[in-house]
Amino acid sequence: MVGVPLTEAEIAENGAVLHVFNQIRMNAKLVIDGADALTPEEEADLRAHRGDEMYIRLFVKRKRRERSRRERAEREVAKAAEWERERADREAKVRADRERREREAREAAAKPKPKPKAAGVIVRVSTEDQSRSGYSKQDQLNWAQVEAKRLGLELNEYVEEGGAHSDMLDREALNAFEQDVVDGKVGTLFLRYADRLGRGAVFTKLIEWLKAWQVRIICGDMPDAGDATDMLMSFYGAQGGSFLKTLRSRTKDGVRNARAAGKHVGGQLLGFRWEDGKWLPEQWALDLANNGGRSDLPKWQRQRAVQAINAYTAGPDAFNELLEKRRSSSRDRHMAARRRQEERNNDREGWLLAHRPIVIDRVAL
Repeated sequence: MVGVPLTEAEIAENGAVLHVFNQIRMNAKLVIDGADALTPEEEADLRAHRGDEMYIRLFVKRKRRERSRRERAEREVAKAAEWERERADREAKVRADRERREREAREAAAKPKPKPKAAGVIVRVSTEDQSRSGYSKQDQLNWAQVEAKRLGLELNEYVEEGGAHSDMLDREALNAFEQDVVDGKVGTLFLRYADRLGRGAVFTKLIEWLKAWQVRIICGDMPDAGDATDMLMSFYGAQGGSFLKTLRSRTKDGVRNARAAGKHVGGQLLGFRWEDGKWLPEQWALDLANNGGRSDLPKWQRQRAVQAINAYTAGPDAFNELLEKRRSSSRDRHMAARRRQEERNNDREGWLLAHRPIVIDRVAL
């Protein structure tokens, strides 16, 4: 403190001055000490004007303004210091983030890049007619090889030739592909034609399962257009089911029309030929039944041919009875095979469900 504050006795010499200072002290607006301490010149000036109330009031106002300017300057200094600290903190954070990203980039560059998953192509040729009409095995393989080379992926081939029904899940090549997906070996599927994967409900189930595994599907007969491709695949699934129904209906109609025209429908009868709407024995079969000729046939085939010749020789009733017995046996074997196939198909559907990853988001078909 530079000067000596006024004492109560000195201020009490003038009642008006005492009243002013008491008000100031009670309101804590001016403290006559510390930063607001009076200088010797101010003390002398106050003593000289102790009887002038207006002068005292103006003096107090001037001290208030001085204090306000000082406090404002201190606030500005404090605010500038706070801004400077915040700026320094921001710069330090930006610098730390940049250093972290650079460090992560260096670490990522130093790590060996993981080998991308291979691609797989499912090739399915059900009949010789498909091979002649653009569905050939080589055509599908050539297309997949070009696509794999374009994407820089290793290609695994899963080929199904003959006997692979499009509405079945129990297919050897398809099952091998599914196992490789689960094992993490394959991440992309090439299909020259979408129906090579399957038709109807089977197609929809497989697409959903592959989407859950995040397998990229590239079809040669539809554009690669994200959500639009998913919609097309959903449409293909429904269309494939309708196509199967139409195909089987036409097959039944064809069989019925062929029989009405006198043509033979079904398997061949060993040792006979179909001619003019009836079975006629081959000469080699007659020789076999009479004197045991043509020994190059397997034993079971020779026995069946001799059995048919003997029934044919015995008369039409015996021959027709044999044919009906064989048809019935063939139907029974076919139905038993279909039941076993359905059981395997159901088992495979359970396998797909058990090996389906859990996903949070709903997977689009």
